[in-house]
Amino acid sequence: MVHARLPVNPGTPNETRHRQPGISTMSQRTAAAISTALVLLAGSVNALAQSEPSAFDTVYNVGTVPAGSAYDVPGAINALPPGNAIGSSTQFNIFDGADVPRLFESGPDDGSGTNIEVNVFGGNVQRRFDAYAGTTMNISGGAVGVELDAFAGSTVNLTGGSIDLGFDTNENSMVNVSGGTIGDGFQAFDGSVVNITGGAIGREFEANPGSTINISGGTIDREFEALQGSTINMTGGRVEPFFRVRSGSTLNWSGGSNGYLRILGGNLNVFGTEFFIDGVPLEGDSAYLGNDFTEYSLLSVLTGTLEDGTPFRLNPRDYNAGNVTLIVVPSPSAFGLLAVCGTLSLRRRR
Repeated sequence: MVHARLPVNPGTPNETRHRQPGISTMSQRTAAAISTALVLLAGSVNALAQSEPSAFDTVYNVGTVPAGSAYDVPGAINALPPGNAIGSSTQFNIFDGADVPRLFESGPDDGSGTNIEVNVFGGNVQRRFDAYAGTTMNISGGAVGVELDAFAGSTVNLTGGSIDLGFDTNENSMVNVSGGTIGDGFQAFDGSVVNITGGAIGREFEANPGSTINISGGTIDREFEALQGSTINMTGGRVEPFFRVRSGSTLNWSGGSNGYLRILGGNLNVFGTEFFIDGVPLEGDSAYLGNDFTEYSLLSVLTGTLEDGTPFRLNPRDYNAGNVTLIVVPSPSAFGLLAVCGTLSLRRRR
């Protein structure tokens, strides 16, 4: 493998550099669009709350309903739903002391359900709970057993409590994690979106083809895999070793930290305020910026500061099997200076 040396003039790479396969470039417009999208994603998940019982035709409460609870309303049924299933316009509230049997179905499996809400405040939900279209499942306490399935048109909001092993989120479903824990073997499938702002994800989390994972907080344990066709947008949080970006997948990285990141044929877009190759800073006109970094260097240590201020370091073996693009973004202090200058300009015009 050829080591392409750092050019003496960063703006004019050596004519003898060797071009590697799989080279890509990124226009300023594309880079700006991705950077803006990452900022929006970081703040896109709002605080989530349960609905009022009056919004549903049928309300079920199981377990010990706290005195004065908003869910202890006239007409509520204090028993498990018959047939181990609920349909449209139904709220199912699960409190401490409850034990929901296995193979429970929320909504019809033909995807025709609407206005279904499952609130897990405590208690235990046994294995194989299926959330079908029209279901919003809010988990703030208690324990949900293995093999929870979120199907197309469903949403799972985890703010506390736990989801056990083998959680699957399927096509056109959404998962919002701001607290609590998800066990090992979490799978995000085609068309699903997972927003992680807090909480903890277990080992062997897999982003499958067509899935999108937005990480702005929380932690992901070992063996996180971004598989072909998946997109990971990371603006914060922490991923423990190992985080592998496989061929055909994309990681847009502007914040947060990774214990051991490996680019194994995938695409890495790094958004930072400064970059260094073997300790030498890259200037704004450097050909290393905005192009595939591996076109120019495969044996250099890449360091820098991400957009959120987090320092990073990539060794050659971390990135030399993939495509890496470096995008310089203004630092937060630069934004602040621009704001101050804009204010002063407005005052002078007055």
